[in-house]
Amino acid sequence: MSKKPFRMILLAVAALLFMAALPAASSPHHGFTGYCACGCSFVKDCNTSADCGGSGCLKAPTCCLASR
Repeated sequence: MSKKPFRMILLAVAALLFMAALPAASSPHHGFTGYCACGCSFVKDCNTSADCGGSGCLKAPTCCLASR
C-alpha cells in the first residue's frame, strides 16, 4: 500500500486542527500580538508582559513542563 494517501490524511487532519486553534474573526482576542510564556496555546493572548501576569509576552507559543 502506498504511503501517499496516509500522508494526505495526516496533512488534512493537521490542517483541520490548526484551523480549529485559530481565533474567530469576531473573537475578543483578535487585538493581541503575542503569546504568554508557558501558555501551551496557539491563540494569541497578550501584548505586554502585564497581560501575562508578569511572565513574558513572546512572539511564538511555548509550552513549559512543570519540574518534577
